[in-house]
Amino acid sequence: MKAGFVSFLGRPNAGKSTLLNRIVGHKLAIVSDKPQTTRTRIVGVKNYEQGQVVFVDTRETLMPADWANELHPTPAGFKKLAQKWAPKLKSAGLAS
Repeated sequence: MKAGFVSFLGRPNAGKSTLLNRIVGHKLAIVSDKPQTTRTRIVGVKNYEQGQVVFVDTRETLMPADWANELHPTPAGFKKLAQKWAPKLKSAGLAS
């Protein structure tokens, strides 16, 4: 069986938890109008005939000033994301 990982990254209150709940089909993550409701990483698994996908809802990983718009980090924001996630990806064998 094949498996893959998808992480939701974005600004506070961008709908990451709502998206996770809709894709998985269960209320896994708390949804609120209040920013920074997600305090810890939440993981949901969706099974398909071809395999499964592990969805990860992350709390805010960048400050608002690091975002150029709703979907795209600034160049400095990309650098911060890379620095934060590179060690974790390497330790999991997903990056070199």
